Amino acid sequence: VRTLQDAGQPASPLMLDFSGNQVGDKGLEELLSLLSEDLHAVHVRILKLHKNRLGARAGCMLARWLVRACEDGRRAPEELHLSHNELGKEGIAEILMGVAEGGGMDFA
Repeated sequence: VRTLQDAGQPASPLMLDFSGNQVGDKGLEELLSLLSEDLHAVHVRILKLHKNRLGARAGCMLARWLVRACEDGRRAPEELHLSHNELGKEGIAEILMGVAEGGGMDFA
C-alpha cells in the first residue's frame, strides 16, 4: 500500500479480515489509528472484526472513525462484520449514531 501511495497511484479498496483474533478494544484502537494516520488514503471496503472480544468502547472508537472518514472526504466501509463481540446496546448505539452523524458518507 505504501508503495502505491508513494508512486502517486490510488490504492485499491481493501478487505481486512481480523475475524477470530481476539483483537479486543486496545487492538482495535491501534488498527483504527493505523488506518486513520498511516493508511488514510486506503479505502477499506470490508472490515471483518467478528469474534474479537470488542466491547462498548470499541463501538465508540468505530463511530468516531466512521465520522472522521466522512469529514476527511474518505469513503466509509461498505461492510462492517461485528457479530460475536461484546459491544452491547451501548456500543451498537454508538456505531449507529456515528453512521447517522456522518450523513454525507459515501457507502458505494
